[in-house]
Amino acid sequence: GSAEEILTLAPDLVLTGPFTRRTTADLLRRFGFEVLTVPYAQSLDDVRRGLRDVAAALGVPEKGARLIAELDAGIAAAPGADSGADPGAPTMLHYQARGFVTGSKTLLGELIAAAGFRSHAGAYGISSLGRVQLEQVIASVPDRLLVDGGRSAPGLGQSLPGHPALGRALAPGARLGLPDGLIACGGPATAAALAFLATARR
Repeated sequence: GSAEEILTLAPDLVLTGPFTRRTTADLLRRFGFEVLTVPYAQSLDDVRRGLRDVAAALGVPEKGARLIAELDAGIAAAPGADSGADPGAPTMLHYQARGFVTGSKTLLGELIAAAGFRSHAGAYGISSLGRVQLEQVIASVPDRLLVDGGRSAPGLGQSLPGHPALGRALAPGARLGLPDGLIACGGPATAAALAFLATARR
């Protein structure tokens, strides 16, 4: 929305992200609105910081502390809490539309490790975000394949993770459909995302 649209709503607090136009945020501040920029969470520490900052801005710091405690309790109870960087741990690959994969140096990568898996993206030389051809995945198959749970409209790019050849290469039950919204942004849903991944390890 534009600054003009937000002005008519007269909110008590405006949350912006790193891709919000600076002129919009600056204009709102000049009109006296409280504006808080919440960076895109790239790690678990970023999630904790975001929860703490938003809760403080809303005047309910205790709720932010409770959400952080729930996240930390989930991490402590997850299979990866004691496994560390176990080279014998099973691998997991987040394979997205158009062949994008998520590496270990991301929020999802940290959740994969906390759930007791090794990121299989490293097998393709990817640490953050990159693209991998279907043939490469078939030639080096992960123990678990994590796919998105249908956020996008059907199309050739979206159908790649569900390709029949990949299905034949995977072990039975190795494909996991990540429920919509659990990792779209780091925040209260992050603990639920970790719990979902951890169930695949047990």
